[in-house]
Amino acid sequence: MSDEHRVTGVPLKPKHAQKYLLKLFSGKSNGLARREMLDPVLKHHKELGGVEPTTALHYTIKKALSDLKIAELAQNSGGYWWFRSSLNENFAGESITPVEVSSVSPTSEETHPSVEPELEYINIGKGKEKVYAYYYPTYRKFAEIKGEEYWPIKIGKTSVDVQTRVSDQGRTSLPEKPFIALIWNVANADRAERFLHGIMKTFSRRDEKALGSEWFLTNPEEIKSVIENSGLEVWC
Repeated sequence: MSDEHRVTGVPLKPKHAQKYLLKLFSGKSNGLARREMLDPVLKHHKELGGVEPTTALHYTIKKALSDLKIAELAQNSGGYWWFRSSLNENFAGESITPVEVSSVSPTSEETHPSVEPELEYINIGKGKEKVYAYYYPTYRKFAEIKGEEYWPIKIGKTSVDVQTRVSDQGRTSLPEKPFIALIWNVANADRAERFLHGIMKTFSRRDEKALGSEWFLTNPEEIKSVIENSGLEVWC
């Protein structure tokens, strides 16, 4: 049965949007903001005989993007999205296994699971306060596909348990768990965090596309090296 017959009179749903996103935007080398996808997707659905979604259009697209990301058919960074076939064209050599997008399990927006960070971190120092670094696996994988050694990592501080702090930041319907990359146990977290942020900014590692000011383009071993070479793992 053709798409026209399947969607005639049917409200736009995430499963439709997933297919339209891949059809309309795969092959584009420039990343797209989510707002740029709204009208083209709805227009395409209506051209096939469909009607507007029963929920907000931006929610329908957001859900579709989350499912595509889980299915590894889309990647995002700094608020911009790329779709899998375009990634394959730009970064040759990686095989891509077709995925039935509509069979992807519900995202956390539907199930609201607790986001518990993976515990595979570098542990430095003996203080009671903490400076931590974490990232999302997709960022690292995307960097590896491009042959890059740096990817967005959040460097923050806390006076409580790091796992609790990171989990609290990740409870807003994120599609994957954060990886805690490094914990620096210090006596003065404010001072230690300012030091690391200052070093990263000096070397122009601030991720300018990120919404927050604590995201840097680096990797865990580099952060560890900065701390150890500074001699501050004891001082702080």
